[in-house]
Amino acid sequence: MIKHIHWKNKNREQGGILGLKRDEATNKVTIASLRGNALPVEFLLSILNAGLKEGWEKEAEKLHLSRKNPWLVSRYVSTSGAEDYYLTVLSNPVWKCAYNTAHIHISMYGKLNEDLNLWLGDIPPLLNEILKNYNSSEPDYVYAYTPTLNEHEFIPPSTPSGLLETIEAIKSMKALSGDN
Repeated sequence: MIKHIHWKNKNREQGGILGLKRDEATNKVTIASLRGNALPVEFLLSILNAGLKEGWEKEAEKLHLSRKNPWLVSRYVSTSGAEDYYLTVLSNPVWKCAYNTAHIHISMYGKLNEDLNLWLGDIPPLLNEILKNYNSSEPDYVYAYTPTLNEHEFIPPSTPSGLLETIEAIKSMKALSGDN
């Protein structure tokens, strides 16, 4: 499933288009900025609600609860003010082996300026921690739709445009007609 999500915030004259993809087989969710401004983090919940099907949060929580290992979310704030949220899983308590399974970066301006690639079950603990630190709000305008286009109509790269031939044909026509 692929969705395009147009969003706009009139007060700050910001907006853009995001791509949201969910792989139903693996429950991987990807959000990529396709055009415009980086998304303010306070709009993340609205974007997920617009792009994923209704009830996604219950499904995500169910996947999260199926986790087999202990976990924690940590927040690292850099000196610039940028924040990184990490979901860490304790895979082997005997050997004290832990690793990060998911990560969300928020710029010092409170924006998501990196693509998100998350397992649906990793979203609840990360989003919960983010919502504790940022007020969730709605953009002035949000519209999600399934993009459609016919890739077969596109001309492959490195294909001549035909301009040179057209110019030559025009020159030939002018020469034949005596129009200089």
